[in-house]
Amino acid sequence: MGSRKPMKLNLGMAPKVIFIMMLDVLATVVSFFLGLWFRYDFSFAEIRPVHMEGFLSAIGLWCVITLLVFWIFRLYNSIWAFVSTPEVFRITGAYVVLGVIGVLVFHFDGNLMPRSSMVVGFLFSFVSTVTIRFSYRLLRTAQRRISHFTHANGVKNVMLIGAGDAGRALAVEFTNSDHIQDHLSCVIDDNPVKWNKQLCGVPIVGGRQDIATAVKKYKISKIIL
Repeated sequence: MGSRKPMKLNLGMAPKVIFIMMLDVLATVVSFFLGLWFRYDFSFAEIRPVHMEGFLSAIGLWCVITLLVFWIFRLYNSIWAFVSTPEVFRITGAYVVLGVIGVLVFHFDGNLMPRSSMVVGFLFSFVSTVTIRFSYRLLRTAQRRISHFTHANGVKNVMLIGAGDAGRALAVEFTNSDHIQDHLSCVIDDNPVKWNKQLCGVPIVGGRQDIATAVKKYKISKIIL
């Protein structure tokens, strides 16, 4: 029987992973504080001392639990790849587990924090987790496009043949790799259902009969099969 491969952390990625973990901790703290603040009509002075003490005593443990659950669900791997539906499902799964843990560990104790503030904080935390990961993806895309403009003389426009799983993997590599300087300009696929759609943000411009036209239109210097 095959055994599941253990999760490994690429040492080159460690600083980025630690940075994202720090963002997750910050987002968790801010989210649950906003939930408490929201419960008291955005008035810090109105927050009952017992609820502020409950927040301060619980938030550290909750951050640790959150990081552990995120690690188990591999949320510190998906941020470097193309963030799509499977990654959102993993985030959702992580929050389902966190919700169960929250009920079992904290029992939504009103003396700890008001239940409504915990629910609102939980929702804010979910939104922030998704935002952090999609923001990273958007920033990486923007960074690469700026790099293409500033190093235009050395950048080659590339055409990718095939929009299947292998094509998607290559498109992800072009989008996220720090070592690839060429620009993936367009994709060709013989399936007409995919035409005029996008693969990781790259337009699928037609089938093999459109290769010559696309080469001229996008000034293609390299074709990858």
